Amino acid sequence: MDIKILVATHKEYWLPKYDVYLPIHVGCKGKAEFGYVGDNTGYNISEKNKN
Repeated sequence: MDIKILVATHKEYWLPKYDVYLPIHVGCKGKAEFGYVGDNTGYNISEKNKN
């Protein structure tokens, strides 16, 4: 079984070093990147975050 725990964050934060955690940078449209998968990846509605 492959399990992932998605962690939504708007800033860089310490996470345990386990493959089970996948940090997602939310609200990243127009912001500095810090190495997490962004919520504007692939098909998305990131541009509507203000709504």
